[in-house]
Amino acid sequence: MTTLEAYAATGLGSPIPWDEPKPDDIVYRQSTREALALCGGRVLLGQEDRPPSEAMSFGTLVHKMIEMKILGEDSMLNIRPFVRKLWTGLLAEEGHDIDVLSPSSLIDKSVEEAIRAVEFWVEDFWLPEGQYLHAIGVEVLRLLPLGVTPAGNGVWLQGTPDLVVSGNRIIDFKTAGRGWNEGKHLVRVQAPLYTYMEREAGTVETPTAFDFQVFNRQSSTWDLDSHSLVVTDRMIDAALEMAWTDALAIEAGALPFQPYGESYGKFKRGWHCSAKYCGAWDKCSVKYLIEDGNADLEHDPRWG
Repeated sequence: MTTLEAYAATGLGSPIPWDEPKPDDIVYRQSTREALALCGGRVLLGQEDRPPSEAMSFGTLVHKMIEMKILGEDSMLNIRPFVRKLWTGLLAEEGHDIDVLSPSSLIDKSVEEAIRAVEFWVEDFWLPEGQYLHAIGVEVLRLLPLGVTPAGNGVWLQGTPDLVVSGNRIIDFKTAGRGWNEGKHLVRVQAPLYTYMEREAGTVETPTAFDFQVFNRQSSTWDLDSHSLVVTDRMIDAALEMAWTDALAIEAGALPFQPYGESYGKFKRGWHCSAKYCGAWDKCSVKYLIEDGNADLEHDPRWG
């Protein structure tokens, strides 16, 4: 018996009798695992309803622009006022005002950068290859039941693959300040979970090629070749087991805090444990474990 099969006794794989998540249900996303890997307090305390950082919102903008390109809605993506209005609308949907978050000069600079990013993506990927791919799904939200816990709560998987194409291939777009380090794509739960959801939807079969295309903001280049992997059934089973045990821990409130980190053999407050990066900062008292003068800082939502 595999450990995945053993967890069936705790409810993994059991049908959820209701059609959508209830208030006490657990909706598990790949970002849930990323947050837990940094500090359990982020999930235990709940993220504050705060505006996204410039980096996060920039990524959302580039995603939207690439989506429009794929769907053929790209005639104005090189027009700065249009892109700025697009970004303003994306933030407004989340209840935020871009002009409050950022000075106009920074907005204009990031708009220029987003236009360049999409132009480079078109030149490096879309024209030589992307336009010839048969798109099966573009930014399709998936919500799948994972099981019912012993306490009676449903656990759901949720994700939105950026692009699914014929030939068992999924493509995900990322933006990063300095690109991705080697091997980062191999340790993320996103590829196997998204592949599982698409396999259940009938759009792919395993093994599946999964490509992370990463825009390096520092060098203004796309890394299209270094972050690809083949997702197998064994990887999917491991990811489902991880998701299920994470969900049980979330339900039990058994999530360890991790305010510190290690860098070159030295320990200090982790970069993630800060007013700028932690969405649970205002609720957290464990941040006071480290008396470095930073625990009393207040979050400033402004970008510049």
